Amino acid sequence: MFENLEDYQWGNEEDLLSLGLERWEESTTDGVRELHFLRSLGTSLITSFPGELDESRYELRLCVKFMVYISDNPHVRTEENFDYGFEGVFLQVLQGEKDGVLTEFQTRTATMHELRSLIANFTSD
Repeated sequence: MFENLEDYQWGNEEDLLSLGLERWEESTTDGVRELHFLRSLGTSLITSFPGELDESRYELRLCVKFMVYISDNPHVRTEENFDYGFEGVFLQVLQGEKDGVLTEFQTRTATMHELRSLIANFTSD
């Protein structure tokens, strides 16, 4: 288990997955790639704006971003070939499934405790 998000290392994903986050990794053969942990915080169907009909579905999503730096050193353990840079925790607004992210806002979340609190603020009744 890790507390500071900047201390994330290879094999720590269970701590984030246990919070209902889903793992997404950029599909590339590059030695540097994005790794996100995502969770939907809710959706809304906006039926109209004044003067026009809009039936778009908007989603608020939590995104924990890391950059993955991969080396190919055969003389070290596999996990030592992966280095993670914490990029931040973001709230993203998406429109529909095809349009992707409309905008995102970086939060000041830096620890697992803060991340759990942020999720609880959006999911408690």
